[in-house]
Amino acid sequence: MDEFSACNLDYLPENILIDVLSYLSVRELVRAGRVCKRWKRLVKDQRLWRLVDLTAWKGVRMLL
Repeated sequence: MDEFSACNLDYLPENILIDVLSYLSVRELVRAGRVCKRWKRLVKDQRLWRLVDLTAWKGVRMLL
């Protein structure tokens, strides 16, 4: 269990977290935005949405 206690995503820079989040689907991103205030801010970041494939969500309005 000790190996998991040292893993803290708070120490990762935002650009790395945005790269990691870019692998999630839109539905998963919406869920990730509910984890904490920092992740909510990252999910709303325009740098992330430039990397996300939105073709499946064309015409759907999302409220974050």
